[in-house]
Amino acid sequence: MHANPTEDKTFDLIHRASDPTFVFDVSTEVFVDMNIPAVAFLGYSKGELRQMGIKDISPSLIRGRTVHEIAAERIQEALEGGNPVYDWIHIHQSGEEIPCEVRLIRVPPYERPLVRATLIDKRNWKLQPERRESEERLLLAMKATGLGTYDWYPEENRIFWDERMHEIFHLAPSSTVDRNAYFLSIMHPDEREAMVKFLTEGLFEDQDTQFFDDPYRVILNGKIHHMRTIGMVLRNSQQKIYRVIGTVQDQTAQIEAAQTAEAFQARWKSIAENPFDWLMIIDPSGTFQYVNRTAPPFDKEDVIGKMTVFDCIDPSQQEYVRDELSFVFASGKAGYYESFFPGLNQWTANYIGPILKDGKVTHVSIMTRNITNQRNIEQHLRETDWILKQAQRITQLGGWDWNIQTGEVKWTPEMFEIYGMDPQGPPLSPDQFLDDIHPEDKELVKKAISEATEEMRPYQSSHRIVRRSDQSIRHIRAFGETFYDENGKQNRLIGTIQDFTEVLESQIRYQTFFEDNISAVFWIEMKKAIPTDLPAQEQAQLIFKNAYVKDCSNRAAQMYGLSSKEEVIGGHIAKAWHLETKEELQAFLALTETFIESGYSWENMLTEEKNVAGETKRFHNSMKGVVENGNLVRIWGSLLDVSTLFPIATQTKLADVQKTHILKILEAVNWKIEGKDGAAQVLDLKPSTLRDKMKKLDIRRKS
Repeated sequence: MHANPTEDKTFDLIHRASDPTFVFDVSTEVFVDMNIPAVAFLGYSKGELRQMGIKDISPSLIRGRTVHEIAAERIQEALEGGNPVYDWIHIHQSGEEIPCEVRLIRVPPYERPLVRATLIDKRNWKLQPERRESEERLLLAMKATGLGTYDWYPEENRIFWDERMHEIFHLAPSSTVDRNAYFLSIMHPDEREAMVKFLTEGLFEDQDTQFFDDPYRVILNGKIHHMRTIGMVLRNSQQKIYRVIGTVQDQTAQIEAAQTAEAFQARWKSIAENPFDWLMIIDPSGTFQYVNRTAPPFDKEDVIGKMTVFDCIDPSQQEYVRDELSFVFASGKAGYYESFFPGLNQWTANYIGPILKDGKVTHVSIMTRNITNQRNIEQHLRETDWILKQAQRITQLGGWDWNIQTGEVKWTPEMFEIYGMDPQGPPLSPDQFLDDIHPEDKELVKKAISEATEEMRPYQSSHRIVRRSDQSIRHIRAFGETFYDENGKQNRLIGTIQDFTEVLESQIRYQTFFEDNISAVFWIEMKKAIPTDLPAQEQAQLIFKNAYVKDCSNRAAQMYGLSSKEEVIGGHIAKAWHLETKEELQAFLALTETFIESGYSWENMLTEEKNVAGETKRFHNSMKGVVENGNLVRIWGSLLDVSTLFPIATQTKLADVQKTHILKILEAVNWKIEGKDGAAQVLDLKPSTLRDKMKKLDIRRKS
């Protein structure tokens, strides 16, 4: 027994270890204890070993340096909190040199400079080259893919982090802070209590726990990082945990990429479900596979998989429409047709867009607009091709390993998928790998690799590749690192590739919808939802108070005389609609009431408005209000400038709207003009101003 209980526990654990294990007293430079496997390993008795030190069981020189010099460096690293692992040679009592791996760690009681040394016999390693190569490849792959490893001994309150773990958690390997305490200190506040409970209770109480796979968040330098740990619990014969080992990966980049993809998908779904146009998707037979909720007078259950597009077309036009659809399916090009819908007594403009899978057209989308009131207008509206397509998750990683000295290249299955290649075939050679880079990006990638190699640091690049199978272009992010042998010569390059084509294409499609549409597109958002059960007049005032421009195309801003959409995005609608005078505000409120009373839906409403230069403009104004839980939350809309197509006599003038609005107020107050609750007060006008307007608009009370 030892005088110190902590020392008793330390030595007791050493005697239980299965590998040869010594305790070395740095102050006396002799071994103070060892287990039975250590005695058998060196052939000396315990009494003899307690009189010996490291220099007594090692050669005088190792790789040209003295044993004392090398050992002093490794021991000092362990005393400072590190966990050095290194190759060594020990000498058996018989004189045999034994190659081994040494693992050092400082052990309690910490008032004494005690270091535990665990020896791994490497004599059999020479007989296992495949195992050694596999383990080496695993370590290199873990390093290249960012995996950190940990090894925790709960009874000893001892934990080992490898170099990558320290990098992930922003902690210097030489730091003496307690790793478990540091880990809990950086844990996200919302998850700290649960993690403490798991580490102190849950992990130990649930005896069925053998493996675990848990996500959690930490805060490093003020930024939230998403981590994932996969580990295994080791128990003794009494089912008591004596060791926990596992890996940690920082998945922040992958999660943020997935969130970006989900956000784009949600935005596309909102665009498809809430516009004023009808949106449909059909298969080659013409059967509906999708219709949005704007498409009247259908219930989705009665349409999808049951009706065809030809059920909605006059029989005399079906052959013409069939030819147009066949052209789109065969060529993969967009199409257009106009048809009469007998069920609604409407003419419609129909824009057809191909939906491709693996380079073939499998479905087409049809965007339909009611053009009954303007069918004779000579123009071809070019609409954005809305394709509601399920975006693939972009977090899949492909890994590769190039042995520079032998020329051997190895790929994971994901690499073959990214490059569109047969997984049963060979991977690309380094030269072929460079050949598949897009010609415009090739020099950029070569430069990135060259600079990283010269500076002996990892490299990364974002570039395009051209698939050999179908010549399609994919956008990828590449990460790689060069490894060197003991002579400083390059011997291996390992890395990963991530395909982010879908996210980029989603961004392009969204921007194309806004900027390439022949109509001016806008999105109005409410800072505060507007209850739809309020009177139309009160709703109109609340809309004016809460509405702001969430997004719009440059064409929309330019129609109102502004130079770009940046001048209005995020701003109040008064700036976009040029509402500067009381009269302009009253006209806007009157139009808004008309929109509300029409069920929050306008289709090609002809309006007369002024731009910032004071010029009168005439628009086809189509808007669709989005109502959620009885509240108006946003308005989608489009404008088409028809100033040159319609004479003034055919316009729905603002003066007419104002006249209707004033008449409605006068009738509501029984033609009372002045005083409390009079029409002038309701309209926020002076009585004299109201009388002038009544005279100008020829408003008279019927006798």
